[in-house]
Amino acid sequence: MDPYNNELMCRSPNMNVGALPYKVKPNEELKLQFKKNSISPITGKKITGACTFYMANSTSKGKGAAWFKVYDYGYKDSLWCTDIIQSGGYGLLLKIPSWVPTGLYILRSEIIDLAPTMKTSYPDFTRVPGFYSNCMYVSVTSDSTTVPKTAKIPGVYNNAESKFIVSVDDPASSTAFAVPGPKVVPPVDST
Repeated sequence: MDPYNNELMCRSPNMNVGALPYKVKPNEELKLQFKKNSISPITGKKITGACTFYMANSTSKGKGAAWFKVYDYGYKDSLWCTDIIQSGGYGLLLKIPSWVPTGLYILRSEIIDLAPTMKTSYPDFTRVPGFYSNCMYVSVTSDSTTVPKTAKIPGVYNNAESKFIVSVDDPASSTAFAVPGPKVVPPVDST
């Protein structure tokens, strides 16, 4: 999908609102499981790239400027976020930051497949990344009263297409890549 498609929010507008939320405390690790052997339908190769995680208060239903970023990972120490997921048994440990206040939230995960943005010999290739998003409900209990700055999804990647072009097999190009979109707010260590 493109970065302006409404499905970018949670892949499907038909989330199960009756599902029980996963209960979590700040700094507690959630192990998120991803599909094994993920192959890009565009390139036919392994999905390679960055990941982001956003949260929105559940009362917003994710609509409007409701989302705040809690984590992102592009390329670091010669590894893409997808490499970390694949080497971790297709799982990733995510800590809910201590600044997230008590509430029921939609947690949105996103894998950004950057491999399609590489130059290819196909004359009709659009060099658009693949976006793979999914959402779940989490219930957070904390002492924080922080009100984080929020953004719209879709909308976080407006006018950012050129920022996605990277050669995922070239360490210099990969190191120069910065995950587009808003910063993790309030600023926290994203390691």
